[in-house]
Amino acid sequence: MNLKNKRRRDLRLFSRGMVEIYAIIAIIIVVIPELIAELSLSAGQINSTKKISIKAIEWESETEFQISAMRINELRELARNLNILGYSADSRETLTRRLSRSMRRKWKQKI
Repeated sequence: MNLKNKRRRDLRLFSRGMVEIYAIIAIIIVVIPELIAELSLSAGQINSTKKISIKAIEWESETEFQISAMRINELRELARNLNILGYSADSRETLTRRLSRSMRRKWKQKI
């Protein structure tokens, strides 16, 4: 019997009022800032639709942007297609630099 009473006391460690106070604090700390952030981001997107479309056009035209967004396996596949020797031992930075230099040379030859 003593063990049952102890378990009941352990379960009633926090009163109902304390739990409600913690719930209100959680709402104030978590939910309200999330709501404010979401509203501010959505308001910012409405005003900047023209800027996004201009940046998208620049992103497609600049090869450096495209190369910087690629994963390492995509960079190595591109290096293999461009016949760059020793690409498998290069780090990401070195491979990016070599690819952008090679792409610039190819563009100059086409023009």
